[in-house]
Amino acid sequence: MTDDSSHPSALDRGVLDTLYLLSQRYHSHGMYEPAADLLAFLLRQQPTSASLHLTLGKALHAMGRHDQAVTSYRKALALGLPTIGVHLYLGQCLIFLAQPEQAAVALRQFIALARAQPAAPELAQQLQQAGHLLHHVASRLRPPAVTTSADPKMLPHAPAA
Repeated sequence: MTDDSSHPSALDRGVLDTLYLLSQRYHSHGMYEPAADLLAFLLRQQPTSASLHLTLGKALHAMGRHDQAVTSYRKALALGLPTIGVHLYLGQCLIFLAQPEQAAVALRQFIALARAQPAAPELAQQLQQAGHLLHHVASRLRPPAVTTSADPKMLPHAPAA
């Protein structure tokens, strides 16, 4: 569950693990708010747990609280989370927050890390998704092509001469 055993906790390990499993159950049943509440509680007990920050980010992401999800994802990365999928999730949230430059950076990071991994069906699916998102984001970053009516070849449906 967690990646920090150095932080003393008032609750014993069994209770923390049980609460984490309950938060996972809530999340898997679409009960994101109680999952996020439990994860926030667990993070007060273990604030340096990268995996808890990732899991909280996923719950916040599912609830559409993208700004808070970005904070959780970035915290997980800063704490050394080895999961590459967090870059994809971060990119998705940044798209929702209309931050295409930062989204492109996160998506490119995911693609680079994913390509370095052994092939797996789920990873291939995520790579395809990241490629589509990056294409969408890149098209928003490029200025639109300028066409003029003076050159009929540049018009989308120029009449035949």
